[in-house]
Amino acid sequence: KMAVLSQFVLCVVLYVNLPLTSAAIDRRAVVHRHDVKFIHTDKIDPGSTQHNALSVGNGEFAFTVDATGLQSLNSTYSFPHAYPLYTCSNWGWHTPDPASVYPGVPSLFKEDGSLNYTYEHVQINSSDKRPGHGNRTIPYQFNCESYNDPRICSYLHTFPARLNLGQLSFVLPDTSQPSPPTTQCDGVGQWCNKATVNPTTRSCTNIISVVEKASGNCSATASCSPNKGWHDAPFCVTNGTIDMYDVTPGKVNQGYFSGCDFIQWNNTFDSTSWCRVSSDACEHDGPTPSGARAGSYRALDLSEITEASQHLDMYDGVLSSNFTLNNTAEIETVTVVDSETDTLAFKYSAPSGLGLQVQLAFCTTSQSGQACDWDNPNEHSSALLSNKSLAPGFTGRIDVFRTLLFDTYSTSCTFNVTSGDDMFQWQRTSAHSFVLKRIVPSKDERSIFTVEVSCRFMSNCCVGPTPPIANSTAISQTVPSFSTAYSNTVQMWQHFWEDGAMVDIAGGTSLRNPQALELERRTIQSMYLLRAMEAGSVPPQESALIYNSWTGKHHSEMRYWHQTWMPIWGHPELLAKSDEWFIKRLQNATTHASHQGYRGARWGKMLGESNIFGFGKGKNSVMYWESPNNINPGLVWHQPHVVYMAEMEYRAAKGSDAKLEVLHRLKDVVLSTAEFLADFPERRYGSGTDGEYLDLGPPLVSASEGEGPYDVWNPTYELTQFNFSLDIASTWLERLGQERNAEWENVRANLAPHPVSSWQGKKVYNRHQNCLPVVFASHTEHCSGPRSHPALTGALGCLPDGYGINRDVMNNTLHAALNSWDWDASWGWDQPMVSMTATRLGAIDVAVFALLMNVSKNQYLPTGYNHPDPYGLISAYLPGNGATLIAVGLMAGGWEGSDTRVAPGFPKEWGVQAEGFTPYF
Repeated sequence: KMAVLSQFVLCVVLYVNLPLTSAAIDRRAVVHRHDVKFIHTDKIDPGSTQHNALSVGNGEFAFTVDATGLQSLNSTYSFPHAYPLYTCSNWGWHTPDPASVYPGVPSLFKEDGSLNYTYEHVQINSSDKRPGHGNRTIPYQFNCESYNDPRICSYLHTFPARLNLGQLSFVLPDTSQPSPPTTQCDGVGQWCNKATVNPTTRSCTNIISVVEKASGNCSATASCSPNKGWHDAPFCVTNGTIDMYDVTPGKVNQGYFSGCDFIQWNNTFDSTSWCRVSSDACEHDGPTPSGARAGSYRALDLSEITEASQHLDMYDGVLSSNFTLNNTAEIETVTVVDSETDTLAFKYSAPSGLGLQVQLAFCTTSQSGQACDWDNPNEHSSALLSNKSLAPGFTGRIDVFRTLLFDTYSTSCTFNVTSGDDMFQWQRTSAHSFVLKRIVPSKDERSIFTVEVSCRFMSNCCVGPTPPIANSTAISQTVPSFSTAYSNTVQMWQHFWEDGAMVDIAGGTSLRNPQALELERRTIQSMYLLRAMEAGSVPPQESALIYNSWTGKHHSEMRYWHQTWMPIWGHPELLAKSDEWFIKRLQNATTHASHQGYRGARWGKMLGESNIFGFGKGKNSVMYWESPNNINPGLVWHQPHVVYMAEMEYRAAKGSDAKLEVLHRLKDVVLSTAEFLADFPERRYGSGTDGEYLDLGPPLVSASEGEGPYDVWNPTYELTQFNFSLDIASTWLERLGQERNAEWENVRANLAPHPVSSWQGKKVYNRHQNCLPVVFASHTEHCSGPRSHPALTGALGCLPDGYGINRDVMNNTLHAALNSWDWDASWGWDQPMVSMTATRLGAIDVAVFALLMNVSKNQYLPTGYNHPDPYGLISAYLPGNGATLIAVGLMAGGWEGSDTRVAPGFPKEWGVQAEGFTPYF
């Protein structure tokens, strides 16, 4: 534990009132002060670069790269020892067949589409006389394995999982592999659709015959009779790859041999496997060959990179990378993500004689829910819909259709040679990889060529209620050129930085104050990261779009930390994007509440995006499911967030029309959530206040998560949240021309009082009423003591004055936490939360100290990530980044009733400039 500060007393600081505006901030200069730059003048030490991966993104889609500007060094950037090199989005999810993950597992869904799940029925001892209350049992997803097949519990906790959509990397010819055979496989003969092989007799119900062989430019040509197979079109075998012509006008279907007895065929909108009749390849349970490649390629190795430099220009959103291979060849890469579409665009320049190629490769999710598994190629397919670069040239395009059971998406990649006379061609090299191969090199091997590449990713099916899109859409979708994506990117990022709020923390001290510089760095880099990877249509997961921390699922209670900064910093339009998730899933939340006997909407805690058009059979009841354990179903502190984040968005809306738009768009979500908040508290006997007041819990898991669900009642933070949120909801009714809700007001008036205990002779708030003797004691019962999250301080910090919190008692609580908390066991949003409490109490020096507290979970990498765990699941923790922005927003923009000087939460001598903020509550 850390006795980090001597005891403070509540201080009142008087300032001379100054105008809220000052000279305009040079925003470009502030941002550029903290651009990420890496320079390696010698070979790169793997240990120094593993967490230096950089990401570009548009809020919905992100691409994480290594020192090459692409995803070339996967062996070095291997999770969990480094940030992996993934391409992730808010729509890219996979829900595998439970039987493929756990053979023999019972069916996951009932015929009506609801979950085939047995709940624990929790006894509620209630003296409440309101309808729907009184003694009863409530179904919760606690103790899942006591009531269900453990494999079902594991599956529901793991899936859906976010998917790595594809990998784009530099590769080199693999000279260690033998050259492709000069003798080509002969396609003439009988072929069986492997899916129709009888496992006992090895007989086949779908056979086609390749019946004739003809001369031509290819090593073998043939045609086949149509029998649910390859139509009656000629196909050409060249170097193990099969191209079939004239099946669909303007398109070429491709397949490849794996050995001479197996063909992986990619029909126009299909992907099938064929084995030569009576060959071993037709063994039903035998492994499907992975496929011979049209030439062999290998990944780059970190030891080959002898010099490297990178510059992430955050103001423009552009990443520039330069690296040298083996002290001889210099490669330059510029990488962006288009702001308008989920398109990665890059250009690279390299010497013609190097043999450097670009590879596009695909994986599937792992059985543990990680975003990428390269070892199960038969669990997914990559069908080539079209290849418009059949002949070597200076431009070309491929369209690949990806299938992972019910989950489908497409990837369309174009290239354009802008300098040099090298000619390129997209070629399939395996079942799930394609290479942009330099077919015709320049006559001068020393010449430099430049190629621009754009790859657009698009969901076909399905996220939540979004219906499927026709597969053929992939071929017709527009792929922005590199120059278009570059222009869109720069425009988006410059608008982001110049619009909304900005703070110049370090300029007032002429960049000489190390605390101001470090806090400004964390602030600016956090703004970049969260705009790039958390400003999308789904509430963010804890590791954003870098990798899967909890199999990619978002934690609803963390949305407050991830995104509340947006309206505070003058960007309510960014928060509005993920509002749509709540609007579309309101029916799920009301179904969840009614299933437990509550009114209104109860939101799940740890949620992924399931495909209801697949396993769910189109039923809204399984649009998402809770991840069962003994924490998630018992949390309630995320419910009020829905209400007061909507309120911040309303306050930040620019103009009366914009405010009305927010009000009407979110009214159903806000008011339905308030219905649950009013229905959940009730009078209990045998726990809580024993019927005197309306209690919260049990069962309940507090925001600190340091106790079991049956040990908690009346936590300080949640009591304040419920009171505040119901007040806000009634205010929304008034704005809608209605009366305040009398029942909600009655609930507020009768909520249990905040639990107050004694610690070292002073009154302090306790974590919850049943935390004995007090949370700060060295030995406690029914709570974990001064560890994990000090959420009780958030009752005056995250939340405003006026909701039952005594400032003197909270001041005692703040300093008890500072002196007795195990801060190395805290997490990245805890220090900003405590800082907000200190800010509201006028303890400005304490607020700064807390934000920059030098403990293990409050470290920030040179790339800006809050980095609490060097080699674990939570090595990137973006709730810490978002919490920093909320705390700095409070300090810079003020709050209701705060001092009117500029940046009232910062030390006056720092001369901080701030503009454009929406004052916090």
